Amino acid sequence: MEPVESFFPVSGLNLTALAWPGKGIPPIALHGWFDIAASFRPLAPYLKEEKVCSLSN
Repeated sequence: MEPVESFFPVSGLNLTALAWPGKGIPPIALHGWFDIAASFRPLAPYLKEEKVCSLSN
């Protein structure tokens, strides 16, 4: 399942995220300093029932 790119305005900043569809309140996946939101692509299939949101910036 492919993620959908999403945008969230927060305190004057525009955060970009990848969101995988699912049920319930999504856990937010935060990556490290030199990583990207797509780093969570290998993990997403294992969370089939859960919605996952991975922030980019």
